[in-house]
Amino acid sequence: FVFENNIINNNTSYSLCLGGGLGLFRSIGIYQNNVIQENASLSGGGISLFDSGNEVLFINNTIINNTAVEGGGVSIYRADALLMNSIVWGNMAEEGQSIFYFESNIQLRYSNIQDTEVWPGDGNMNIEPDFMADGYHLTSRSQMRNAGIKDLELNGIIYSCPFYDIDGDIRFLGGKNPDIGADEYVIEIHEGDANCDGIVNVLDVVTITNYILLQNPTPFCFENADVSGDNIINVLDVVGI
Repeated sequence: FVFENNIINNNTSYSLCLGGGLGLFRSIGIYQNNVIQENASLSGGGISLFDSGNEVLFINNTIINNTAVEGGGVSIYRADALLMNSIVWGNMAEEGQSIFYFESNIQLRYSNIQDTEVWPGDGNMNIEPDFMADGYHLTSRSQMRNAGIKDLELNGIIYSCPFYDIDGDIRFLGGKNPDIGADEYVIEIHEGDANCDGIVNVLDVVTITNYILLQNPTPFCFENADVSGDNIINVLDVVGI
């Protein structure tokens, strides 16, 4: 079962119902490329996972600005879950601003979770995501870009992120790592504009040369600099300008 490419917002769930955006009871499956924002509940403002006997996978989701008494973003009761390549940010709760769990096994990898410290697990972050005005598309400055992982192995099992994002954009152009969250930032390619200033001139030649010399120029737009289109930055790209 795969639940994907949804925007779930402005819902309220109180009384016996848990999960303002998604209420999952004895559920299974993969939940990916979803935006869950501005929902409210007593438990799990964004998502509530309750009493699941199988591991539930949350991959490349953006869970933002939800509200609850416990688990502003996600609450997990007596369940197993993996959060991978996901953003949980800007949520509010009396207990567990981002994530609340009880008698559960929860693993986080390559995810950006707002908290007082970085959650344990490879690739995890605690950094302002830097969204556009809609609250989930990434800006060009976002440190979520290229910070995810394509394939993750845990205990001999391979977990993979979706090939496309919520808008249908491909995640792996140029062989780069995927972005964290539901959105994959798409660079509008301007061939030769290596320093991303909208103009192709001698400064782009200097930028590419510095990259080849391992000087780590900033900013640097790989897709623009790869004039030859071979996914390698070398002297051929300088000549191509």
